[in-house]
This record gives sequence, C-alpha cells and structure tokens, in this order.
Amino acid sequence: MKIKSDFVTNSSSTSFTFIFKGSDKWDLYRELQNHKDLFDLTTDCYYGSGESTTVKVDLWQIIREIDSSIQHYDTDLWMNPKIITVDEYIKELEKERDGTINVIKSMKNGENNDRSFLDIYEDSLSEIKEKLDKFKRYKIDGFNAVFHIGFGDNDGEVQGGPVGYAMDYEGRYINIENDNLIIFTEQNR
Repeated sequence: MKIKSDFVTNSSSTSFTFIFKGSDKWDLYRELQNHKDLFDLTTDCYYGSGESTTVKVDLWQIIREIDSSIQHYDTDLWMNPKIITVDEYIKELEKERDGTINVIKSMKNGENNDRSFLDIYEDSLSEIKEKLDKFKRYKIDGFNAVFHIGFGDNDGEVQGGPVGYAMDYEGRYINIENDNLIIFTEQNR
C-alpha cells in the first residue's frame, strides 16, 4: 500500500485564451462587446458556510477583473497576464515543444524509462504540436494578439468572488471562433 506524502490541492480553474486582431486590451474589449450575451453568467457558489449563493456576472464585471489583472502585471511577479503577439506565443510553444522532446529523449536513453511517464510526455507533446499548428494557422488568418488568463474558485489570476466562480464553472463553456476573435478554454483540475 502506498501513502501519498506530497502536497495535495483542491484547486481548480479554467484558463481562457483570447486570440484577436489588434494590439491592446481595448481591441480585445471592443471585440468582447460583440459577444456580450455569452458573458451573462449565473452559477451557485459555496463560500465555506456550506450554503449555496447564486451569483450573476456580466461582461463589464469580467472586463474589470481582466483589466485589474493586466494592471497588476507590472507590480506582481506571480501574476503575468499580458497581451502578447501571436509570434511570441508561437515561440513559447516551440520552446515548450523542444523541452518536451528533450525530456522524452532523456527518458528513452536513461534507466528510468517508465512507460506511464513516457506516455504522459508523448501525449503532452502531441497536444503542444496541435496547439502550435493552430496558432500558425491563426497567424496566417491575420490574428496577431493573444491574452491568456485563469479564473477559479481558489486558483488562477482571478480567484474567488463572483467572477472567479462564474467564469470557472459556467464560462468554461464559452467557445468562440470567428473572423475577429477566438476564445478557447482549458480545465485545470
């Protein structure tokens, strides 16, 4: 019997990646306004008391939280949501891909080539390559800016409160792909 002795967390969040045509937060906000209704969210929250509280948020509350996170970027090293170019994001993905390839090679050449860990890294490599291909297509289609942020009950750049809960539990279903804006989410559970 094995006993888990390292750190265990109950944190959850939903990461949002916004890909858009523009260069700053105002371009992103203008485009989000075209999808305002998708951001009218309602969810039940459990704030420690065990009792459920229904919260409702709208696009303007979400934009205020995003804006606050962007403003914290310069002063808080733990929070790094900022708008970067698609080219910069592609370079980050290429570094991640190359690092994962090196880990896989190292595992295959070393004594510790546990197949289960190798499978995890190989699956991760496939996901990175798929994402890299998508972003190269986005660049060809004229998208030039990326913004990535996490919302959660107790994890992510926006933690807790109505916006953190609503975007984590209900916003995770927002998925947009049109000529000016792409939004996809990833669960961090």
